[in-house]
Amino acid sequence: MTEIQSNNNLITQALNNQIKSSEINKTQIISPQIDKQEIKKDSFENTTSPKIITPKENSKAMKIFNGVLSTAFFLGLFFLPEILLGTFNKKNSKGLLNKYKNFKPAIGEFVTNQKQERLKNGNLKITLENIKDKFKYQEIIIGNNKGNIIQRILIKQEEMPNGKYITRLVKSYKGKNLINNAEIDKNEHKYLFKLFKRSKVQNKEYRTLVQNQNEPPKITRFFTTSNGKPVFRVKENEIQKENMAFLYSGDKCIGTDTQVIPKNNPDNQYNVLTIPSVNIRNKKYDPSRETKPYDTSLLKKFMQNF
Repeated sequence: MTEIQSNNNLITQALNNQIKSSEINKTQIISPQIDKQEIKKDSFENTTSPKIITPKENSKAMKIFNGVLSTAFFLGLFFLPEILLGTFNKKNSKGLLNKYKNFKPAIGEFVTNQKQERLKNGNLKITLENIKDKFKYQEIIIGNNKGNIIQRILIKQEEMPNGKYITRLVKSYKGKNLINNAEIDKNEHKYLFKLFKRSKVQNKEYRTLVQNQNEPPKITRFFTTSNGKPVFRVKENEIQKENMAFLYSGDKCIGTDTQVIPKNNPDNQYNVLTIPSVNIRNKKYDPSRETKPYDTSLLKKFMQNF
């Protein structure tokens, strides 16, 4: 029970009451029952020997064949011409074509959806998508006006029971040699610019890791509904600890109430309330002095979601 500091705060009172009422199960609020379903691993599939489905191999592939691109077709049709158009002469164009002829998307060469757009800074953004089973894999490629890939972003999402997706893994790579997948895998620490990883550790509980290059990782604990909607977040750093409750009206999250506990003075804790629909934004209040800062029905819904 040390996870939730106790005072007359509406959130902590409700949480601690919930803990007491469930003593029969010996279940604490931050220790849900272990999910007996298989926990899916956070990893991108090996694409060293990808399979390209053709209409001859699968009749269903005929219906989507126009949206499925091999590496060469993708580069020839969507990537290089936009960059080269009006920028390079034939000699340079030929050099870039040779440069990228062996490029392979990290999510595999079977692409179910793609789009491209020109960014405000002049760079070209290409998004590839591959849906397989309950996972959606995306690769975002950023190229500059000189025809060089300057960033690659890999995203893995898992489909929830309600059909929506929850992000499980994001890897952002930056560097001068982002063409060769084997090189990136071998020296990932050199190219990995930012990492986000969400791991399922128990039923309705996830642990997220966020790490920027050359910085220590930041770990946050999330508790969700069975459909992946956030309910409670526990975040901690060297200065303070934050317990954030997500407030719902029906199925819609309308705000948050965060309990902030300074480490150097735990008794001097306070709350920060945000409910945009009623124009409350980052309102700091003292739960020991103020009562009912919002409709208690929101708190009841919070406990139901828990």
